[in-house]
Amino acid sequence: METRVQVGVDGSRHALAAVAYVGGIAAEVDAIHVRLLHVMAPFAVPLWVHDARVGYDPLGGRFPEDYPNRLETWRSDQQKRGQRALDLAKELLLQSGVPAKRIETTLEEGESHRPSRELRKTAERDGFDTIVVGRRGVSMWHEFAFGGTTEDLLRYPIGRHLWVIESEPSISGMRDLLVGIDGSDNGKRAVDYVAATVGSAALFNIVLAHVPRRRSVEDSQRVLDEAYDRLRARGIAPERIETRILDPSMKTADALLKDARDNDRETIVIGRRGRSTLREFIFGGVTERLLRYPIGRSVWIVD
Repeated sequence: METRVQVGVDGSRHALAAVAYVGGIAAEVDAIHVRLLHVMAPFAVPLWVHDARVGYDPLGGRFPEDYPNRLETWRSDQQKRGQRALDLAKELLLQSGVPAKRIETTLEEGESHRPSRELRKTAERDGFDTIVVGRRGVSMWHEFAFGGTTEDLLRYPIGRHLWVIESEPSISGMRDLLVGIDGSDNGKRAVDYVAATVGSAALFNIVLAHVPRRRSVEDSQRVLDEAYDRLRARGIAPERIETRILDPSMKTADALLKDARDNDRETIVIGRRGRSTLREFIFGGVTERLLRYPIGRSVWIVD
């Protein structure tokens, strides 16, 4: 089964870190198809396009006489800049070992000032199940207050899986995916998604982790055993699966993060509850605690 991953690219450092991360996985997993998408914002026309001492406009506004030519020049520059960003990102994937036949690049003209909406719309339109964005390195409180691509994608359930990439991946940490499970349906979806995404690649290990906040050790082990059986049923070799019961005195997100840092695990995977992340930020939740501030780890949110 093919995993179709769409990566937002704008030429920034955090976007290139996201591309490098995807390249490290896609090079090892033949079933991953990668689209690099750059969105041109339609309302970001700079002042020099509009600036004029004397202007005309049949609709009643004031525009410079050469406004059409200025606008076309600006649009052409935006297209060239976007294409350069896409070419750079594609070259990064090729250097990572991703075959060219599994890479596509798309330059999309947006219909709104938020690139996140175009990422969401194009992913749904073209059947991409996963959206990847690079995190800017600011707190999510800052994103919610001032707006941002990651914030907009997290604010409400979008029917797509989301990878939030925080920094360039380490060589060793890329090999372990730490999956937080709690016996719920969203935890089971996270297990199934990881199996479908990296199950065919022998270099990746899947670490199932559970925090027994209101369960006995025996009940916690049953939760882990059920998730283990789901992976084995999908053909994952037993030596690639690890199960861990984490510190019950810690909050789930804190326990997952501590294990990831202590054992050099690059990626934390959690299932989304199906409610808005804005509500999580108000009332608390695993997603909120993992994304409130930069943590030096990438997070997969399985919808």
